[in-house]
Amino acid sequence: MLGVFPCQGKGSPPQLMSLSNAGHLRRETNCAEVKLAENLRRGNVMMYPCNERSSIWLYENSMLKDKTSGLCLSTAGLKAGEDIIVEACDSSNPHQLWSFVDPNL
Repeated sequence: MLGVFPCQGKGSPPQLMSLSNAGHLRRETNCAEVKLAENLRRGNVMMYPCNERSSIWLYENSMLKDKTSGLCLSTAGLKAGEDIIVEACDSSNPHQLWSFVDPNL
């Protein structure tokens, strides 16, 4: 699972993720995969070894959207140690806004 934890300082490796040219949200060799809840309006984000079937993520307006479900990565209402979710995208929700240290890598 992809979780929420207190910051460990700028550039801490466990906090760094990348978005590949193929649209895979990854941490080293693992990719973020969406597992939808039964109602299909929310889901969890699991980390699995990357492969050609890995979820495709779109980075739009500082939000990370799962291409298949159309849901966005979110920390809304979560506390440290809880799992990150995907939910309906809302550009006014600061818990859905993400940035990359160097988007040109």
